[in-house]
Amino acid sequence: HHSMIEQIVITSLFTWGIFKATRVVFSPIESRFTQRQLLWFIKWYGDKVLPSWISHPVYNCPPCMASFWSLVLSVHFGFNIELLVTIPAVSGLSYCTSRLFPYTDE
Repeated sequence: HHSMIEQIVITSLFTWGIFKATRVVFSPIESRFTQRQLLWFIKWYGDKVLPSWISHPVYNCPPCMASFWSLVLSVHFGFNIELLVTIPAVSGLSYCTSRLFPYTDE
C-alpha cells in the first residue's frame, strides 16, 4: 500500500509522462513533423476533434490532468476518500513543477 504522498508524487509524474509522450509538432513551412513522441497521435488527432474541456484533463495540461488521471490511477491505488486530497495535491504539485520547469510543445 502506498502512502498518500507517494500516490501524489507517482500520479504527478505519471501525468507529466503522458503529457510529454503525447507531444507533436508539425511545421507547415517544412510540411513535415519536426517532433513526434511515442503517443503523438493522441494529441495530433485529439486536438482536431476533442474540445479543450476533454483534451486538457486527458493529455494537454499537466495541472488539469490531475483530476482524470487521479481517478484512473485510483484503480491501482484504491478508490477512497483520499481522492479529495489527492486530486488538488497532484494538481498543485504539477503546477509548481511547471513553474520550476516551464513546458512548451517545442
